[in-house]
Amino acid sequence: MEWLIPAIKLNKLLRSGQFIKIEKDEIIRSSEKNDRFYLLTKGYVKRYMITNDGSIDIQSFYGPGYFLPLITVFKGFFEQEIYSGPETYYYEAMTYSELYFTDISTVVAQAETDPQIYRELLMISGRRLGANIQQIENRSLRTFYNRVAHQIAFLSEVFSNRSGDMAKLKIPLTQQDLADSLSTTRETVSLCMSKLKKNNLIITGKYITVPSIKKLKKEAFK
Repeated sequence: MEWLIPAIKLNKLLRSGQFIKIEKDEIIRSSEKNDRFYLLTKGYVKRYMITNDGSIDIQSFYGPGYFLPLITVFKGFFEQEIYSGPETYYYEAMTYSELYFTDISTVVAQAETDPQIYRELLMISGRRLGANIQQIENRSLRTFYNRVAHQIAFLSEVFSNRSGDMAKLKIPLTQQDLADSLSTTRETVSLCMSKLKKNNLIITGKYITVPSIKKLKKEAFK
């Protein structure tokens, strides 16, 4: 599956907006009263909330070519609140990042004269839905070993340099990031990754390498 959508019209529109540079660990925006729609052109970003016990719960990762957030799209186009809970979500740069942004009202106005904008947004929404379904599927797996394998396999398909069935992740994913995205501890992730490494399913380093995505997926569903 191709995860990046060739959203030509949206790319052109967003690149005509404002350009910003964000340093690693800086907050780009929160979910509170923000009408900006962004195109990430360089770097990696995570979306998370802070739970009641102070821990981090990561819902999404974004890389170059991603548009965010879609909650702003549905609010701007349809007055539809995708999330109405009490929590605030934060978008934080995992690396030095570059983005373009414009107010969502500009996107709405452009779509009124160019229906191709709607098509591109629908395709982007479909891909994002696929990522959310992956998260739901992940939570149904038997053990954290299965879930770690499943998450790394998914990220290998989305954020990697590929050579056939082999993939080297480009996203600078830490064990803590994996733990925060799977609602577990770093120690649990470390044990699971050690087992995956022992089984020759991943190669650890600054960036994770997956010798065979197919084999890693198969392991996730054992």
